Amino acid sequence: MTFATVEAMVDAARADLVRLTPQQAQHEVRAGALLVDIRPEWQRSADREIPGAIVIERNHLEWRLHPRSDARLPMASADARWIVYC
Repeated sequence: MTFATVEAMVDAARADLVRLTPQQAQHEVRAGALLVDIRPEWQRSADREIPGAIVIERNHLEWRLHPRSDARLPMASADARWIVYC
């Protein structure tokens, strides 16, 4: 697919995202979703870590969560529900 602008490409990518409120995210985690915090270490240190979140910095996200990656985390599976915090 070709896009006329970067903004159009970002809009298309965001069209399939579901944005949750903190309360909705908390409800989803209680129902079994996994929360992954992709912020860099300096930001987690400055703003505090999220208790119970799985920390995977953004530049490692795809290969740590892809079910067929040799470097995947044990809980990475195609049927897992992930909430990404950035």
